[in-house]
Amino acid sequence: MAASSPIYSAIEHANWTLSEFLYHAFHPPVKSDKSTSQMTSHAAYVQHFLCGCTKYTPANIIHTWFHSPDGILSKNDPKINFMFRITPPYTDVKRVHPALSLFAAQIMKQKLVTDIKHAVRPRNGLYFSFAPSELCQSLDWDDIGSMTVTKIKETLCKEQPLAMALPEAITTGLQ
Repeated sequence: MAASSPIYSAIEHANWTLSEFLYHAFHPPVKSDKSTSQMTSHAAYVQHFLCGCTKYTPANIIHTWFHSPDGILSKNDPKINFMFRITPPYTDVKRVHPALSLFAAQIMKQKLVTDIKHAVRPRNGLYFSFAPSELCQSLDWDDIGSMTVTKIKETLCKEQPLAMALPEAITTGLQ
């Protein structure tokens, strides 16, 4: 901790909080705004860290934040209801534990929606359509070939690996 003391002193000297320092350290510069431009050394530090080329990686920091006793909610805290939900937006939640869980759920939802939109395109194999004249006919199990389930599974594994992994993990208990 002694090595970080000058850093905390510099933050205090700048009349910043730790959150302001972190925000400005990682906020990308706006090209048209000279006041937000990063020095080359600053940009190199940020890039080095975000690429995982440091002793402590972004994943280590996220893990520490998520498991820190300072950020864990008590069972009686009403914000516990935000855990792993789709709403509210994670950017609206101030505490680290619910914000990270909201982020994880929301980014997974976004990925699943993107994947399904891609998977149901005609060229990707999960597209089905009827001509208006065929709507009067009903489908029967005989209309589905013996390879239909296998082909759908293959297509889902290719086009929606996340959507396939989640139910599999839930049903098998694998992590």
